[in-house]
Amino acid sequence: MQNTRGLLILAVPLVAGVVLVSALVLRRSGDPELPRSAKRTTEEPAAPVAPPPPPAARPAGPPPKPAPEAVIAKATDEARVKSTYQNFRTAIATNNHALQDALRPSLLKERDFAVRLAQQDVTAAPSDLDREIAQKTLEALRR
Repeated sequence: MQNTRGLLILAVPLVAGVVLVSALVLRRSGDPELPRSAKRTTEEPAAPVAPPPPPAARPAGPPPKPAPEAVIAKATDEARVKSTYQNFRTAIATNNHALQDALRPSLLKERDFAVRLAQQDVTAAPSDLDREIAQKTLEALRR
C-alpha cells in the first residue's frame, strides 16, 4: 500500500507535466492568432527571385589610354587646393582660428588659385550669408 501511494504521488506531477507540454505544443501549432510570419503555410508561393543582371558589355577595341602624368598631377593639385579651400572657408564660417592658422600656409602656396575660388564663391553665392562668408574668406586670403 505504501508503494502504491508513493507511486501515485510521483505519477500525478509527471502526468500533469506531460499534459501541459502537449497542450503548449498543440496550441502553438494551431493558434490562429499567431502572425502569418510565425506560421508555415504552403498556400503562399515564395517571392520570385530576380535573375542577376547580365555582365556589362565591354566596348570594342583597346581600353582608353590614361592621361599624361602632367595632367594627372595638375588635377590632383587642384583637387587638394579646392579641398583645403573648403576646409578654410568652413573654419572662417565657424570662427575656428586654430584651423584657419593651420590651413592658411598651405593655401598661400597656391594663393592665385585660392583667390579665384573665393571670387567664384562670392559671385555664385545663393544667399546673403553665403556671400558674406565667401567675402570674409576672400579677404582672409588677400591678407
